[in-house]
Amino acid sequence: MKQVLKLILKMGLASVPIMAVWAYLYFCPMSYFDGEAPYYLWNRDFSREAHEEKYDLVIIGDSAANAAFEPEYMSEGAVNLSLGGSSPAEEYYVLKEFIEANGAPRTVYMYYNAEHMSAPTAFWERSVYSHRFNFDEVMTMIADAEAHSCDFITAQPHYRNLAVEYLYSAPEKYLPALLNAGFNGRLSDNRINYNHIDIHRGTYISRKAETGDLYQPEVYYNFPVGDFSDYYLKKTIELCSENDITVRIIDIPPATGAKLETLQYSAEKNTYFFDIANSYDNVTYLTGIEGMNRYDYSDAIHMNTRGALKFSKLMKTLYPEDFYGHEDEDFSEKTLYGINDYLEIETQPDQLVERIQGTGYKVLFVSYKPISEVEAEYRFPFTEGYGAVCEDKYMYADGSGSSGTIAAGTAGEYSCDAYCGESEMHLMTNDSGLMSVCGSDPSKSFAFWGEWWANELYAVILDENDDLVMIKTFTPELSVYETERKD
Repeated sequence: MKQVLKLILKMGLASVPIMAVWAYLYFCPMSYFDGEAPYYLWNRDFSREAHEEKYDLVIIGDSAANAAFEPEYMSEGAVNLSLGGSSPAEEYYVLKEFIEANGAPRTVYMYYNAEHMSAPTAFWERSVYSHRFNFDEVMTMIADAEAHSCDFITAQPHYRNLAVEYLYSAPEKYLPALLNAGFNGRLSDNRINYNHIDIHRGTYISRKAETGDLYQPEVYYNFPVGDFSDYYLKKTIELCSENDITVRIIDIPPATGAKLETLQYSAEKNTYFFDIANSYDNVTYLTGIEGMNRYDYSDAIHMNTRGALKFSKLMKTLYPEDFYGHEDEDFSEKTLYGINDYLEIETQPDQLVERIQGTGYKVLFVSYKPISEVEAEYRFPFTEGYGAVCEDKYMYADGSGSSGTIAAGTAGEYSCDAYCGESEMHLMTNDSGLMSVCGSDPSKSFAFWGEWWANELYAVILDENDDLVMIKTFTPELSVYETERKD
């Protein structure tokens, strides 16, 4: 008997390290998951949490939808719950969870490209792997995949067992990630990614202002709709119909010049979605959107931050009824935090001005070069229509030293006052590059150094309380694509 007890004890002790590893894998995924997983975990947490804020516009879809919408510039009631790689199946449960926790929004925007209308291509490697969905949701999707012949899910050997292994963090599935990450090796970066998507209310794909490579090796010749995706798209619409939610299917255009969609593809796509819209009273379909160009995209199908800003404001113009009650609202502190993040990565003066509209911010552009040279470099008319410029809360001076301008690049010490409606900014500069700036309240003045020999344009941004938001530096080298766009 003692030998048996010793054997049991040894076996128990031998299993402790295994159980410790499993517990770490199950309870600490942020410590070893790759950099995209935190976005799925945030989406899960946000959708299941009851919020004090009332969100009346919910965006669902795939990565193109995630990149195209910036909730900060739509309304305080907008949230982007789309996910990279998602099909209508995954997003159905995202929306269902949100409704159960928060009640029904007034409107849902949705978009899926051909790949995700064909099959749930990220089901295993993202949706299940990242623990976004619970056991019942995953098993229901698997059962529906069987019923609707979705081979992408059921072609995996022992796919039900595979789902269980992922859902309960089987070491053989996650040890490679753990070994690559090391103990807590990715925790800090993953927390940053989680916080980033939180301040932008779900948007994470669009993270740069630059234009990327628009080459797309794949051309869409047909619009193949899988039975599984069709089933869940209609299931989503029926869920919305039951909750009196307006559904707007937004056909997000690819980048101009990407040569991604053939005429046959476009015809099949429009036929499918118009049929859907005509079959349900609560659905509209918007296609043929104009006004976007190749410089609004980071690749063939994903908008960059300037494209997303333009597209988000376009939605407010096209569907003002979706933003009823938000027309004159003030930006919340969290929204301003998200806007500041966009301002930090902005590379163009004109886009900076566009982004501060309605925030109460004002910006003073400072350069040691004549304004004619700066305008030529950035192709931005700082002085054209000066009254409109003031209303937009920005000012510029070329070095003439006259009223409302700042001295630029000349010896000696100069001061100036610049007025912009009820706003004012005061600046003093000298030939060593030291600048002193303040708004209406002189007690909040601050100083910074500008390099008069550098080919740079400074932007000093103050908030409505005259507190410094940030000082940005622009260089023409980062603005080549914008120069090309405006030619």
